[in-house]
Amino acid sequence: MNIHFPPFLFISIPLLIALLILKSFMPKLLGHRGESIVRSRLGELDKTKYVVLNDLLIPSAKSKSGTSQIDHVVVSQYGVFVIETKNYSGQIRGKETDAQWTQVNYRRKDRLANPLRQNYGHVQAIKELLGESLSVKMVPLVAFTGNAQLMVDVKPATHLIYIKHLVKTIQQYNQVILSAEQAKQIVERLRTTHIADREQRKTHTKKIKSTLSNERDTAKNGICPKCGGKIVQRKGKYGPFKSCSNFPKCRYKPGA
Repeated sequence: MNIHFPPFLFISIPLLIALLILKSFMPKLLGHRGESIVRSRLGELDKTKYVVLNDLLIPSAKSKSGTSQIDHVVVSQYGVFVIETKNYSGQIRGKETDAQWTQVNYRRKDRLANPLRQNYGHVQAIKELLGESLSVKMVPLVAFTGNAQLMVDVKPATHLIYIKHLVKTIQQYNQVILSAEQAKQIVERLRTTHIADREQRKTHTKKIKSTLSNERDTAKNGICPKCGGKIVQRKGKYGPFKSCSNFPKCRYKPGA
């Protein structure tokens, strides 16, 4: 007896494989999309006053990977603007001091690292690179695409903004605090220390992934990877969650 399978069964297997591959690359694709939008926005700035540096990878003694990858840096006589780009959808909930925030899409909840903390690390890496003489007026900005609904409790002075407000936010700083020569020195220092080598960039990515994997494994064993405390169950405004027993000294929360 011959058994005939519907044609869609044969079509669905390669389609399923393609969807799985696409899913694995989706976060990276979304990240590149967000950075591309920001590049376009930053292109609106007056090129005689602002120098835009994109996708910088610089050495950092304080970073676990030994390097710090920064989405965008804008250098001007009005200050140095350090920009972290995020392309997320749904509601983004959390507090400025939290180690992780929550992304809510319908009933699904996912964790994301607090980008304000990420960007703080980038600012420190640039300060370390420039030295005291040039590390003046560093302005950190975290810019989300309009697909996200920001529901994060932050201080009024904290620049957690939508990309559409990015240029206006930068332009509100109009007091000259750097000489033209100082601004030029900063640009040159960042350009000359920028790591463009592909293999070194791969190494940076591998170290970040390894660090995150080790942190998740430690948390699964009920131990806080930040301070060594215990991971305990808590009740919060948005439901039960797990965090370090040493809260509020340690604000680590394991991923979902």
